[in-house]
Amino acid sequence: MVTVELDTALFPLKKYLEAILGFILFIPIQNHKKMMRPGPQSPPYFSAVVKRWRNFYNSHGAFRCHVEYLSNGKKAQTGWFELVRNTKDKSIGRDSLKIAYHLEDGHRTYSYVHNGNVTLEVWPNQQVYDRLTTPGFFLPEAREYEGSILFPQELAIGAIDRAFFTKNVKVTSIGHGETQYFVTVTTMTGTADKRVVLGSKGEILASEVRRTGTIPWSGYRCFDYSFRPDPSQKFDVRPPLGYYQYGFDHTLDAIQYGKPLPNDYLNSKGAWVPARSVLGAKRTMIVFLDRSMPYGLSSVLATINKSVKVVIFSRHKPDFNVPYPDYIGSSKAFNDFGIGSYPMFYLMKGKFLDQAWVGFDHNQRGKFISQVRTVLGGKHISAP
Repeated sequence: MVTVELDTALFPLKKYLEAILGFILFIPIQNHKKMMRPGPQSPPYFSAVVKRWRNFYNSHGAFRCHVEYLSNGKKAQTGWFELVRNTKDKSIGRDSLKIAYHLEDGHRTYSYVHNGNVTLEVWPNQQVYDRLTTPGFFLPEAREYEGSILFPQELAIGAIDRAFFTKNVKVTSIGHGETQYFVTVTTMTGTADKRVVLGSKGEILASEVRRTGTIPWSGYRCFDYSFRPDPSQKFDVRPPLGYYQYGFDHTLDAIQYGKPLPNDYLNSKGAWVPARSVLGAKRTMIVFLDRSMPYGLSSVLATINKSVKVVIFSRHKPDFNVPYPDYIGSSKAFNDFGIGSYPMFYLMKGKFLDQAWVGFDHNQRGKFISQVRTVLGGKHISAP
């Protein structure tokens, strides 16, 4: 088999147990299918911290801040968080929110984007992404993690920890308009102290917890608030180029050179057709996509289509206007085709594979076109 990788190397996914259990809401966030509620619907008492934070959240249609996480008093990870919401929609529904979040600790990075309909999570170090068109209500979904992602829950859902729905909250003025709200709670392992610090506008400056009797706090702190949307933040949920999609078997590889394309059925405008029936008698370029067209690929395909028939095989209904024959395949079909990431390209000779490419880099588009022409001319390209 001959496979040429046009951009970054695609290597097997390494799962790791690096995330710390969410310490703010004490809610397990591994199961993205469960529904999350912000707290009691009719609590017997709202402490001042709950009222002030909800007033802030409900009155600001957008805010952005830097986030710093502490573990036992030491800085663990840093990032930033941005939210834009429809202030006319008072529900907690995800369709009223746009969220962008980035987290890193110098070795690992994680990004989360929700545009109101679709959620995209990216792990650059593993070159893995997860894209959900029906996101769960837990934030974040983090299906890729065998644990929990550090995530500022309160910033996203506008709800404070239930521990503060009590009259036992101690209030202390810190100065500069900042106020600390402190409460001690009983847990399965003993007692814990929790505190939230709000700024003069009601914005969260800190949300932390520690085991009673110890000094170091763990939690997150927020600073450098901005109350205008960042014009450069487009809440783009298109998959990154050359990354694996979560959920596929990462040992998948392209079918072998000279082997026929599996004849799985594909859907075309409601009709099911065998995959080989859409191939030309001589040459066909199959482009495998998730649902989105990577940046710059459209013009490249237009050039290639002048020399060879182009068809699109996608896992989901494309979110762009497709100028070529397009077909939607099941996960089983894509597994049979050996598709482990997007985009992938199969140049077919009849029903047999002649050359495969993995990934697309807009900056190397000329090289890609040249390689396609080389193969069409009867030569093969070896992987570097």
